[in-house]
Amino acid sequence: MGTLFGGRLAEHAQVTLIARGERLESLRGQGAVIRIDGECERSSPALIDSGDPQQLERLTDTDYLLFACKTQHTAEFAQQLLPYVDDSTKIVSLQNGVDNEIILEQQFGRSVIGGMTVRFGSHLNEKGEVEVVGELITRVGDYPTGSSDRLVPLVDALSLAGFNASPAEDIRLESWKKMIINCACNPISALQFGEIQSLYKATSSRWVMQNMMREAAAAAAADGVEITPADLEQLSVTLETMPPLKSSMQIDAQRGTPLELGGLTGAVMRRMAALGQEALVTSTVHHLLLSRYPNSAV
Repeated sequence: MGTLFGGRLAEHAQVTLIARGERLESLRGQGAVIRIDGECERSSPALIDSGDPQQLERLTDTDYLLFACKTQHTAEFAQQLLPYVDDSTKIVSLQNGVDNEIILEQQFGRSVIGGMTVRFGSHLNEKGEVEVVGELITRVGDYPTGSSDRLVPLVDALSLAGFNASPAEDIRLESWKKMIINCACNPISALQFGEIQSLYKATSSRWVMQNMMREAAAAAAADGVEITPADLEQLSVTLETMPPLKSSMQIDAQRGTPLELGGLTGAVMRRMAALGQEALVTSTVHHLLLSRYPNSAV
């Protein structure tokens, strides 16, 4: 996601990608390569090694700092970047889950911008290129609610870069709606492997996915968010009409990289516990995944 957003934005703005390890070396070698709609896009944003303090000093005067890492890395990266980020820099989360904005507000001591993407998927292929399927829909909003003027330059830049971008008045509600879909799709696809739409149409997996959606909807109450039966019905329609996508958790499972369980199923379980309830189906799937992928982040 970081390469996708950074690579496209770099064609219209001054962009720096922060990376480390193999991903950094790949970007140094070939730049940001994005394959979408049968076309190959290539750009060469500036790069920063996140492990090099001298390079991190270049973050001074940054307008927007966009987080696109997995939830389990958010606190670590925020702590690492904090000494180099000006008070005027606007912090943005473009990540799965509902914990990232909370973590970033705590780390940076300021209000942040929440963001989300819907109806498209992206992953890195074996060559380190970003492959994208679907429409590049992106929503951003002041967290937890509101749509202030600080969103305007970001929305304009994203729109110019080819994203279907717009502000959201209640980004926390929108993030929870996506969370409900993620909690249904990601874990089951990591267990069964298959395209999201096909899994949802299969009778056996559909039952599990629908119950995980209901539990995630109930968990939203811990954040003061109401998910109505009509919302759940609309989310079900969304799943049935999605393009043929593989979830990010399935890709991670296939590659042997840690699953983002803590930010998805774990977040639902924690909130249900705070409400004095138990997410039985979600907990079952969560622990099945832990038994199969013991290196997953919880």
